[in-house]
Amino acid sequence: MYTVNSFFCGGGGFDLGFIQAGYKVVGAWDFDKYAVESYAHNIGKNVKQADVSKMTWRDLQKANVWLFGFPCQDISISGLKAGMIKGVTRSGLFYEIMRLLDEVRNAAPGSLPEIILAENVKGVKKYLPTIEEEYAKVGYKMYYTLYNSKFQGVAQNRERYFIIGVREDIEKEFEFSPQQQEFVPKLKDFLVDHAEEKFYIEDIKALHILEEAQEGLRVKQATKKGYDVAVEGDMINVTRPTSKTRRGRVGKQIAQTLLTGHEQVVVESLPSINVIGMLDINGHDNIRRVYDVDGLSPTLNTGGGGNRQPKILDYSRLKVRKLTPREFARLQGFPESYEQIVSNVQFYKQMGNAVTVPVANFLAEQVKQYLDYLDMCSN
Repeated sequence: MYTVNSFFCGGGGFDLGFIQAGYKVVGAWDFDKYAVESYAHNIGKNVKQADVSKMTWRDLQKANVWLFGFPCQDISISGLKAGMIKGVTRSGLFYEIMRLLDEVRNAAPGSLPEIILAENVKGVKKYLPTIEEEYAKVGYKMYYTLYNSKFQGVAQNRERYFIIGVREDIEKEFEFSPQQQEFVPKLKDFLVDHAEEKFYIEDIKALHILEEAQEGLRVKQATKKGYDVAVEGDMINVTRPTSKTRRGRVGKQIAQTLLTGHEQVVVESLPSINVIGMLDINGHDNIRRVYDVDGLSPTLNTGGGGNRQPKILDYSRLKVRKLTPREFARLQGFPESYEQIVSNVQFYKQMGNAVTVPVANFLAEQVKQYLDYLDMCSN
């Protein structure tokens, strides 16, 4: 059985994908006590609350694979954009993993993992040369790919980079498997049948867009036509609904990444028009999108409990509602058996920060095949 050390483990999405592929997690760490509580309850008791910057090589067990979805807020589009700065930003905690690898290399080289695997947002692309340089310093060759959760069995458009390092003494090259792109699941299959009343909120932005509904749901946008029409099942981003300069976008059969910086609502019903959809309210350029519940969800993030978060439109009541915590979990591929034991705010945060479980599993199977080949060659 192959083993894993998991840093920044959060609620355990990355780890769960590897566990489903037959790995054993021998060590997991996160700074957030609520994430540790969720992980311990649902995945394993071998998780510890810890500041990675205070850890040393002595805190680690030998493992075949190190996972680290390091913090993204300083390099994401919707984040602080402060950069990946060593010792300064949260995203700079990447360098702490490099430090731990260097410590292991010097103190216990026999415990170095064959594979290291980082995950992060699309904004990490500009830092790939830096990451490759740092990987090389600690003795690893870098390979990377961009995967989208919508091609891995969940109705969420979520693009993430996965950056593998192979120990330099291993000659075999690593090749990522391509994702299938023929099937994308339906968003409506991930929604709860009946949301509790507490998830419904009044939203003047959503109501303004409702007033524009004619032969469908007309969404104003700064294009030649001046609008786009959302039909049955669409999601709509309702940020700045009165703006005449913003480009609205109707996302057919898809919902975008759920992020802290997005507000989006899912339309539940419209008596004469029968539009069901989800609105994405975002303060950035990709605002006011309409997404089809027959398609995907926007990318999930940590903001599910606040004002800047996904919402579902209920035309019959002229109300909107938030995505429920269970819908967040489903759209990240967590099983129904994964229990929420923390507040809604903390659960939204954990799900939004997670690696989509089926994507993690897809990678885990590839890494397992690679390790199997190495084992076969060594025998």
